[in-house]
Amino acid sequence: MLSDKEIRDFYENELKGVLLRFEKYRKISLLSKRLSKPLFWSVILLFLIGGVIDESVYIIIGAVLFVILFALTTWGLLKNDTYTSMYKADVVKKLLQFLAPSWKYIPNKHISKKHYNNCVILPKCNLFKGEDYVHGVIGDTEFEFSEVTAIEEGRDANNKKTEKTLYSGLFFRAEFSKPFNGETVVVPDKMEKKLGYVVRSLQKNKKNDLEIAFMENANFEREFIVRTSDQVEARYLLTPQIMEAIVNYKLKYKNEISIVFAKSNLYLLVPDCDFFEPNIRVKGGMTFDDVRQIVSIIEMNKYIVKEFNQGALVY
Repeated sequence: MLSDKEIRDFYENELKGVLLRFEKYRKISLLSKRLSKPLFWSVILLFLIGGVIDESVYIIIGAVLFVILFALTTWGLLKNDTYTSMYKADVVKKLLQFLAPSWKYIPNKHISKKHYNNCVILPKCNLFKGEDYVHGVIGDTEFEFSEVTAIEEGRDANNKKTEKTLYSGLFFRAEFSKPFNGETVVVPDKMEKKLGYVVRSLQKNKKNDLEIAFMENANFEREFIVRTSDQVEARYLLTPQIMEAIVNYKLKYKNEISIVFAKSNLYLLVPDCDFFEPNIRVKGGMTFDDVRQIVSIIEMNKYIVKEFNQGALVY
């Protein structure tokens, strides 16, 4: 895995200059966002005052401010779209090339709904969207990941359309050359709070099939629960090195991680993250810590795949 020094050298020498080229777009996006809310409430207040005391001057001022608000919001959205597009084309692409020049990055694509629905711990959805698709090869193993949002659409008692977000975050999938003997699932110990829908799906669909496996790593046991249909295979898949890498990432970045080994696929889920969007509230749109976190989750995925590929030769 890359050291903090290697990541910092890349950030300072290769990435920082690119980030600063887009500063004017970031500042415009931030200004628009900061001004829109007070302008909106000013318009509402002026209309209310004008209506109560029957003074048209307040309504006229409110109408003028509404036009300004509309123009500012439209302008800000256009500039933000431009900023985001340039950011992904130059910054994200450069970051991924640093990790592996051969990987393909397509900002407006996502992993297929079929692969999401094949992940045994996630509830099925009828609306699926996403972005920031990455495809590549680690050793002999193909992988792909993207940010995804899975939604359940329905109707309430009044026949009004409803939407419930089932999962939103990073979805990583690697496909190996041979299938696993069974299914093994790694979920955070406190997943009910963070990933309530996921854990309910697991308990409903897999409770009778998957047994709890106790691993020989005290730190890992405190943070995660392992369920499996094959106790021997679970211990083969979750090597001491892999368990250590997973625990270190979770403790360092406070992100929940779930991992699934099923059929011939490895799935890794990081909910509630938006790694490839610029943060308009910080200079440059991305800090060194942001870069380090992105690199760390991708490097951990690479490490798990490499560990399995090496072990597969003797398993």
